[in-house]
Amino acid sequence: MNFQTVLFVTLLFGSELQASETANRIGPGDILEVRIAVGLDQDSATQFPVRVDENGMTFLPELGEVRLAGLQLTEAEKAIATACINRGIWRHPHVTVTMRQPRRNRVTVIGAVKTPGVYELPRSATCWDALVAADGLTEDGGPNIEIRQSKRAGHRDGLLSWDVRDRDDRRALVNTFLHDGSVVVVKKQPPGRYHR
Repeated sequence: MNFQTVLFVTLLFGSELQASETANRIGPGDILEVRIAVGLDQDSATQFPVRVDENGMTFLPELGEVRLAGLQLTEAEKAIATACINRGIWRHPHVTVTMRQPRRNRVTVIGAVKTPGVYELPRSATCWDALVAADGLTEDGGPNIEIRQSKRAGHRDGLLSWDVRDRDDRRALVNTFLHDGSVVVVKKQPPGRYHR
């Protein structure tokens, strides 16, 4: 069995691989829809879109700034309701937060892939998602995959390298999130090497 088949089977049926819950968290650049109701009638509700800035803060009319980055939607609802109460604006607000448009990352996929290029992927995209977007590996695609990432706070930095024949490396391939500007490189097989 060649490494491409091993990679495909592992990723397709590898139930032990779980997506990180960070994929469901609010992040900088996300656009949210916030609805605050303070009474029983429909006229008492206000609804507006907000963008989370690069510092993780969002500005809400009448309320001011609230940090939402890193929170799940239900946690953001609690944070906004608590801010309303603590700042003396409303005593019992009912807050609903929905994701209107998550930030997308531009990821470059090059090397031994069928369709190299730059892809806009969800913020929660992994290396596997980038390989799928590039239509998979070519026939001469080798087992070594690299991710080059810029150094930014809160991210794994620099050069990450995996051999997909290794079980732990395959797990990392599925569980490592890409960020804006990441470059995924699939190395070609060395000449004369054939996998059966």
